[in-house]
Amino acid sequence: MGLILLGAAPYDLQFDTVLDVIITVALIGVWGGLVLLCFTKQRFFHGLAGLVFAPLAVYAASRLGKPESAWARRFYGTRRPDKQAKAEQRFRPDRRTEQVKKWVRDGVGGTPTQEYEAKVAAGRPPSAE
Repeated sequence: MGLILLGAAPYDLQFDTVLDVIITVALIGVWGGLVLLCFTKQRFFHGLAGLVFAPLAVYAASRLGKPESAWARRFYGTRRPDKQAKAEQRFRPDRRTEQVKKWVRDGVGGTPTQEYEAKVAAGRPPSAE
């Protein structure tokens, strides 16, 4: 949004000559491919931001994919167990950014029912039977 407010036009197309059209179509194709690659690696924020700021799409496309992503299922797994292990280590569920995402999701949508009930049950004093 800041780039747009400053007057940047990321989608400014030039159609003066045939060469301009070819170059523009090729660049948009590469840019779209990089953004699509971000999405297949489950880097959704980078992909969306890459729609406006192309260098971010290049950066995210060159990074490691998340272990559950379509990219990892196709290119890591049994083909490249070293990459799969590296992705699982990098994107482990207890990392700080996952905790922040969970807090935000719970704040917006509420804690999932099973988790909430488990917390309530753990917080209650034991009943005298």
